[in-house]
Amino acid sequence: MLKNKLFASTVSMLVAAFTFNLSYAEQSEPVSESSDDGEAEYALGEHYLSLRCSDNCREKGFELVASAARKGLPSAEYRLGELYLYGTGTKIDNASAAMWMLKAAKHNDPNAQAIIGEMYSRGQGVRADSVESFKWFMEAAKNGNTVAQIHLADLYESGKGVEQSSTDAYQWYYEAATHGDDWAQFKLGVFLAQGKGTSKDEHQAVQWYEKAARAGNSYAMFELGGAYQRGVGVKQNQSMAIFFFGLASKHENHSAAEKFQQLDRDINNGLHNKIVLAINRWELHEPFPEFQD
Repeated sequence: MLKNKLFASTVSMLVAAFTFNLSYAEQSEPVSESSDDGEAEYALGEHYLSLRCSDNCREKGFELVASAARKGLPSAEYRLGELYLYGTGTKIDNASAAMWMLKAAKHNDPNAQAIIGEMYSRGQGVRADSVESFKWFMEAAKNGNTVAQIHLADLYESGKGVEQSSTDAYQWYYEAATHGDDWAQFKLGVFLAQGKGTSKDEHQAVQWYEKAARAGNSYAMFELGGAYQRGVGVKQNQSMAIFFFGLASKHENHSAAEKFQQLDRDINNGLHNKIVLAINRWELHEPFPEFQD
């Protein structure tokens, strides 16, 4: 599940990175496609790919990006790999996608490095190779790719394809967490709560759970409910525990739903109504309300 999430996160990140502003593209003057400059061809290719017209636009955009990639432009190499991967302006071709992603990866593109690492891991377009996969994930992680950092942390935590190391797992989760990834923030909280790969610090664990929870991570919400229920890392507060279990339940955490129902039976209707109202009103990234027992 985590692996699929990581690949999906990589895909979403790459789409966002290369989304072209449609209104600008339609109003701007395209550069000449006769230029020998790969950057000019690439820009014009993106212009065609962004237009809402027939498939001919996408096909023309694909041809221009391919031409720029063949001239060695790293950004075009990456983009061409992406076009092959999704079948944009051409048919899906995983082998060609891998080839161009690898070229861009060798030109130090961190997104391409993360994608080719995943492709080697899955055997998608290339023969599965855990050594190559790990190598490219490491390169991408060192270059600041958050998805690769999480993937490395997961590999070190599980010991899959690499020597198990809780210390290395913690360090890579920390890198991703400080870049705002809510899954990494949740995992960092778990490691701190358990003293796994680092010194045990339940108070800091709660702080990382709160960061992840504000981003909508239901696992972190559940852990916060447990922390307040038991008084671990925070002052024991059953009302806050009910709030976080309820919030996690709203975000489809079924274990939290059971906890919420168990604890909610023991409070009065007035407090119940206030907590439920707060759960329904809470929005992502907002501060959490405070309740007293």
